[in-house]
Amino acid sequence: MRLTRLLAVLMTAGLMSGALTWQTAQASGGGQPVVGQCRQLTTAQIQDHPSNTTAPISCAKKHNSRVFAVPTLPKGVRWRDVSTSSKLYAMAVRLCYPGFQQTVGQSNAIRDRTAYTWNFFEPTKTQRQNGQRWIRCDLAIRHGGQYGALPNDRTPALNDSSPPNGVARCLRQVKGSYQTTPCSAPHGYRAVGTFSVAKSTYPGKSTLLQLGRSRCPKIVRTDTNFRWTWNNKTVWNRGHNHVVVCYNRTDK
Repeated sequence: MRLTRLLAVLMTAGLMSGALTWQTAQASGGGQPVVGQCRQLTTAQIQDHPSNTTAPISCAKKHNSRVFAVPTLPKGVRWRDVSTSSKLYAMAVRLCYPGFQQTVGQSNAIRDRTAYTWNFFEPTKTQRQNGQRWIRCDLAIRHGGQYGALPNDRTPALNDSSPPNGVARCLRQVKGSYQTTPCSAPHGYRAVGTFSVAKSTYPGKSTLLQLGRSRCPKIVRTDTNFRWTWNNKTVWNRGHNHVVVCYNRTDK
């Protein structure tokens, strides 16, 4: 089985780093998926399977996944060229991430202060053997260890630079780790600001820990009780998102 979760939350010495969660998968039956299709998927369907054959539902019904792009592999690239988890993920970031940015809207600094994320699905083995070369890119929103209902189907999803509680990014502690959740749900930390790191290539965990420790105090309002997150190496390098998010401690 290919990798289904490439990024979660990384904990270290009481300081939290990490960012978005990413997966692989597909569309209904034997055909190519279509932009705008909606689905209500279980966490297992998203996290545990590289392909997804769940039939789409009416977007008027409650749904936690919506197709925002169906790109194809670049000319000359074969499935065997992206047969490892890391190679396929890097390709998905290249093909899906720009669409995710456009679908959510606003800047990286604003998007990263929300619980929005994206998942990607590949064709089934049979579909790949039959020549299908697409990747399905789905919009989702993290709700702790699950995925919550999408609040709207607009593009862009965000109207302005102040994300509402239903999509604003907070963190809640679950069994010793912190998970992204909308701020409308119980949480212990709330994203209040960001800063961007002027390094085009991923600087490494140690550097980002030092930067968060030195720069977040100017952004947060809870003295020494704060946290920060950042995007993984692939999103940093290929998605060109160099934002670090700082979180206040809250009692919600």
